Amino acid sequence: MPRINLLPWREGERKERKLAFLVALGVAALAAGVTSFAAYLLYGSMIESQ
Repeated sequence: MPRINLLPWREGERKERKLAFLVALGVAALAAGVTSFAAYLLYGSMIESQ
């Protein structure tokens, strides 16, 4: 039975998954920051108009 080394394939797959996770994490953090800033501006203008 031939032995096949799958370690390089697994390592490449692991790197791709890690990169995809980090990109998704960055997008989520950016979306949270934009949402927080928009809420800050909205509530600031509501208080200012009172």
